[in-house]
Amino acid sequence: RSGFYRSCIWMAALVGMVHSLPFARADAYHPLYRGTREMVMGRAFVGLSDDEQGVYLNPAGMANIKRPSLDYAILDLDVSTDIISAYQSSIAALKKITTNSLNTVMGKDIQIEGQLSPTFTAPYFGISALLDGQYGLFVQNQALPKITLTDQTTTGLQAAVAFPIMNPGKRSNEPFIAVGLGPKFLYRKGGIYELPELTLLQLDRGKGIVTDTVGPFTTGYGLDAGLVARKKINKTVTFGFGLSFNDIGNTTFGPNTAAQMSYMTAGTSMTCDWGITKLLLDYDMSNLTRAEDWRLRNHFGAEWRLPMLSLYGGVNQVYLTYGVGF
Repeated sequence: RSGFYRSCIWMAALVGMVHSLPFARADAYHPLYRGTREMVMGRAFVGLSDDEQGVYLNPAGMANIKRPSLDYAILDLDVSTDIISAYQSSIAALKKITTNSLNTVMGKDIQIEGQLSPTFTAPYFGISALLDGQYGLFVQNQALPKITLTDQTTTGLQAAVAFPIMNPGKRSNEPFIAVGLGPKFLYRKGGIYELPELTLLQLDRGKGIVTDTVGPFTTGYGLDAGLVARKKINKTVTFGFGLSFNDIGNTTFGPNTAAQMSYMTAGTSMTCDWGITKLLLDYDMSNLTRAEDWRLRNHFGAEWRLPMLSLYGGVNQVYLTYGVGF
């Protein structure tokens, strides 16, 4: 579905592919943050919670950070295949909605999303700046078009702090447990809108329709909470558990601006460390507080770390994901 590129201070790169639902996103709760490693591992992360993605996905994961790190160019780019195959007409439709532009993209999934999230992490602490843009247009039924417009821009700061509540030390086989909190300040305009039928009578206004629908930037304050636990079984195998509650009580903004809805995720993981190679497995169950098809809750991911190379695979709900990093 799309390509993802991520670089950080040690010049790592990761390229992946994700196959998912057309436009109606596979993720029912429409999470804001999209970590590259999380995406190629089927959106499974909470059970591991072992890198900078924990700032957004599970603040307790800062307890698994071993040393300070500055990931200064974490970039995610998500482009639908339809916008690639019909680039000129797709961009024209996003810039100005008219009768002609809607006809040229009828039935196509026009979607482009970009996210930049430079992040600093250290043991038990992390902070990240966020710049996210999501734009899309989906038109159905030529006789009486149904228009879904995505026009959302979000900027802000997210922090994460973890607190150990059981820390037996490296030499003990007792479990390690920590909790975490993630306060956030966001500045957003727009969202995902089903345009009313009366809009069809005003298409000549073009960009004005989008401007009137989206509205200005408004502020929002939110909070995440999480838990991580790990237990070393022997010199090779470690089991982990994670629980996160994101956007507690919903992170709301001003009128006509989409809220970031709350969701809860639980995950379990297994790490097998053989020295020169390591295998990581994670299974997450998402949307625990929502009533939905059990298949939409499932996220499974695997990472096989080799010298100079990592291979990734996963299942995001019922869709395959895969990638390679070096």
